[in-house]
Amino acid sequence: MRLPSIGGGKGNSPLDFAESAKMIDAALKGGVNYFDTAYVYQGGESERCVGEAMKKYPRDSFYLATKFNYGANPDYKAVFAEQLQRLQTDHIDFYLIHCLLDSNIENYLNCGCIEYFEQMKKEGKITYLGFSNHASPETLRRFADAHKWDFAQIQMNYLDWEFSTSEEEYNILTERNIPVVVMESVRGGRLSDLTPELNAKLQAAQPGRSVSSWAFRWLMRHENVMVMLSGMSTMEQVEDNLKTFESDCALTDEQCAFLKEIAHEF
Repeated sequence: MRLPSIGGGKGNSPLDFAESAKMIDAALKGGVNYFDTAYVYQGGESERCVGEAMKKYPRDSFYLATKFNYGANPDYKAVFAEQLQRLQTDHIDFYLIHCLLDSNIENYLNCGCIEYFEQMKKEGKITYLGFSNHASPETLRRFADAHKWDFAQIQMNYLDWEFSTSEEEYNILTERNIPVVVMESVRGGRLSDLTPELNAKLQAAQPGRSVSSWAFRWLMRHENVMVMLSGMSTMEQVEDNLKTFESDCALTDEQCAFLKEIAHEF
């Protein structure tokens, strides 16, 4: 789960702490246990909001994921210490090198941050170390082979599977036994509301299921997907996602073929 900002905005939009806390409460009650943030989200307010909202819950009842971004602040030791303080915790469950690009791979490989975060693992301050990819498949291969990663995060959905590099990235990681965390499951909301005609086709094919649910149920087909992230900005979205995951309802082969047709029409 990612947190809402006022008006459902992104980037550095201010967070609505009260609404975020309500949504976190509902998500936890419904079974969500992975909460994703980053040092740069909302200028640091996202991490502070997560820390404040989660402090009333037993620490072993949820997983925290956050990230180090070299471009925002290359002082990885100071960043990590500040993140623990913001999140009001003594350890981070899933820690990521943030936003790997073709242009910044050398920074991440040579700055010493990977070695430092491995030391934090040994000290129990990080449980799993991974990275989020926005680079080309060639750069992804190089970075994946540069270290023994516990997981990696990629953009993956049924649209990008057809028209971008999602399938290749997923296969690169799967071949290396690196579990996948999926971002952009509904492609920034685009797969929650296609066109009136395509929305109607999906809803007619399976009444009672939202348009968004098709994207998540497509992801359920992929065995190496460990976590599917969803940026939710309303309580209605939380409730719809909880409904989607109430049962194991991965798409059938026939439904996948139908969804592929929808993607090409879109």
